[in-house]
Amino acid sequence: MRLSTMKVRAESFDKARFLASVGGDVKLVRELVSLLLECAPSELEELREAVKHRDKQGIERVAHSLKSVFNNFAAGDAVAVATKLEAMGHDGNIDTAEQEFSKLETEFAQLCSALMVFRNECIGD
Repeated sequence: MRLSTMKVRAESFDKARFLASVGGDVKLVRELVSLLLECAPSELEELREAVKHRDKQGIERVAHSLKSVFNNFAAGDAVAVATKLEAMGHDGNIDTAEQEFSKLETEFAQLCSALMVFRNECIGD
C-alpha cells in the first residue's frame, strides 16, 4: 500500500524526523507504531473521562503523557493540541477542553492512518 493510495494528511507527522529519531531502524518503526496503536487509545479514553468529569489534574496528567508519545512520532499538530490541553488542566481553565479533546481525537486518527501507511511501506523494504 502506498501513501498515494490513501487519504492521509501529509503533515500528520514528520517522517524524516521520526526516522532520524530511531536511527533509520525500520524494525523499530514497526514496533513503535504497533505499540502506539495498541496503547494510545486507552490513554485517549482516560483523557476523555477526565474531560467529561472536569478533572483538571487528570487532564493535565494524561495530556502530558500523550504529548510525550506524540512527540516521539514527530506529530507536531497532535503535540500542539495535547500541550494546549495540558496547560488548560494546569491553569484550571478547562472551559473549551471538550473542543480541544475533539481536535486531539482527529489528530490521533490522522496520525494513526499516516503511521499505518508508513509502517506498511517499511514492511515492504
